[in-house]
Amino acid sequence: MVFMVSFVILIMIIIGVNFITQEKPENRENNHITLNDRWNETISLIYLGEVTSITQFHNHSIYVQLIDGSGYYSSIPQLDIIFDIIEDYYQKNPEAPFIEISLE
Repeated sequence: MVFMVSFVILIMIIIGVNFITQEKPENRENNHITLNDRWNETISLIYLGEVTSITQFHNHSIYVQLIDGSGYYSSIPQLDIIFDIIEDYYQKNPEAPFIEISLE
């Protein structure tokens, strides 16, 4: 009986610690806003002709390489959406420089 009570108390402590250490919703929203800002920046840079290559990963992230040699990672809202954006970019700018796209 003492073992069972101790076991139940241990489980309650573990669940309580897990609940306390979970990320708060406002933190997730702030991170989401940051990712959205980076995604919006990526779209803007594509349309400005500043992007030379994009690598898309299966975990909904991309690596963006810029003309100046710098690069950064960003999150994407859905897989393959980058293809739609690049297609739209080339329809609006048929003479635009080539953007290399790769999948990993």
